Amino acid sequence: MNATLILLVALSAPPASMPNQPLRPPARGPIAVEIGNPGDSHDGLLDMLLAVDDDTLVAERELADALSDRPWLRVVADRGEAAVAVSRGRRSISSRSRSKDGKRTTITFRYFVSAGIAVRGDRDSIEVETLVSHTYAEGSGRMYPTRSEDRDAFRRAGRELAGKARAWLLPRIAALRPDGPDAGFRHRTRFRFLLKGDGLEVTDVMPGSPAESAGLRVGDRIRRIDREDGTVQMDERVCTWRLEPPGTRVELEIERDRQREVVAVVLEGAPAPDERRRPPVRRDGAARNPR
Repeated sequence: MNATLILLVALSAPPASMPNQPLRPPARGPIAVEIGNPGDSHDGLLDMLLAVDDDTLVAERELADALSDRPWLRVVADRGEAAVAVSRGRRSISSRSRSKDGKRTTITFRYFVSAGIAVRGDRDSIEVETLVSHTYAEGSGRMYPTRSEDRDAFRRAGRELAGKARAWLLPRIAALRPDGPDAGFRHRTRFRFLLKGDGLEVTDVMPGSPAESAGLRVGDRIRRIDREDGTVQMDERVCTWRLEPPGTRVELEIERDRQREVVAVVLEGAPAPDERRRPPVRRDGAARNPR
């Protein structure tokens, strides 16, 4: 059942521009992601993938479908800004136990799937494991999953892998869209008692930014962005603002000193180079070096 996929991701530097060659316009819209498939990627990030196992391809197809569910991602066949491809998938036995009467055996199977992920200038690997238990009658001729059960497990692993791929790509959107609009604040997620929905804590507000103009302060807790109030979803929304058109109006519900209010932030383009060098403002108003 072991399966191995050989992945070669070529991260070649873009060619130098010629004297009279027009510059390529900045990328707009969703991030284009190549998903591993057999054959040449036609000068994309994903150069070659040799597939030798159908079950691992099931995980890969589920990965592609799950990534396509996000409006900020677009799955393409080639020339992607990012690439993801399953590099290995296998099933093994994690544990085995028998019932007290000895008539049944429960076996827990471990499904492991790993993938390579890359943007130009950066590459990494992500992996997931899924545990699935089945109980068999003693003396039965088969004590292993059916083909259908294997495929269901690999589909589940593919969905989990897509979540890790999104988490890897989100903080790299700023590098992929350096000229995209932004609100001008930094944040961290907050989960109280391990429950989702506790909001984003503002950690920095850039001087002269839309966030400062809207009255956002360090220490504010963002409880809702437009109609979204889930912490994970709000975090993803903030990271993907650079993919939206400049001038987009965003409504934030913030909590400060146990009081809630709604403010509107209008996303603006990237600041001028001299503005980027200005340090953010700390809670006490003093300048702080971002490093």
